Amino acid sequence: MKYTMSICPTTPTSAMPGWYILNTYLQKKLNIAMHIEIYDDFDAQRMAFKNGDIDFIYANPYDATLLMRTLGFSALNKPNNTANEVVILCKADAAAQSLKDLTAGVKIATANDPAINLVAMILLESVDITASNSTQLECSSFVIAAKQVLNGEADVAFLPKSIYDKLSAIIKQQLRPLICSEISVIHNIFSASEKSQDIHGDISKALNELADSPDGKDILATIGIPSFSVMQQEEAEFMIDLMDTLK
Repeated sequence: MKYTMSICPTTPTSAMPGWYILNTYLQKKLNIAMHIEIYDDFDAQRMAFKNGDIDFIYANPYDATLLMRTLGFSALNKPNNTANEVVILCKADAAAQSLKDLTAGVKIATANDPAINLVAMILLESVDITASNSTQLECSSFVIAAKQVLNGEADVAFLPKSIYDKLSAIIKQQLRPLICSEISVIHNIFSASEKSQDIHGDISKALNELADSPDGKDILATIGIPSFSVMQQEEAEFMIDLMDTLK
């Protein structure tokens, strides 16, 4: 049987080669045939879920409900120390000093990551900024979203903290965080379809063991994940309940 693996559409371009290397690594280690499929957006990927085209997915937490409660996927692994915290940032010389200084009509640059947008908009709701009284500028990446702020095309941008932390010092000097979320239980999940259950244990074990070898550590460094560990179903259910509450 040939399997298909996919990853979150907003995965940074710099991490893409590492996922291809991981795919090759898993094929050789487990003696399986597996293809990696990259989707340009979440709608196309969700259609692939529903069509049964994906067996393994490093999924955005926003899609956990669809995957696990509707399509019968199982949570196998979680990334360690990679919570999806959100930074809302503005230009360094902007008049706004905090969220309360933002007003209706604010222009928001976003890479259209549903989990990042969800958390960020909840933060903005505390100062009465909603989707109906703001304008969202959809960008092809988080870096481009930040550039929209630098160029004056947007007032603020939503970035994962992990992306913000990796911006160059020159770029950071021109930007200023207004707030950073603190919801540490929300993160991506590596999940698997029912039809691939024969190798769930093998895949999960192989991911867990990546941090135990030099080659594995190199792969983890390339995809930007310190290590993987087993994700208990109870943990996944708790995160899904939280995401559903936030929606």
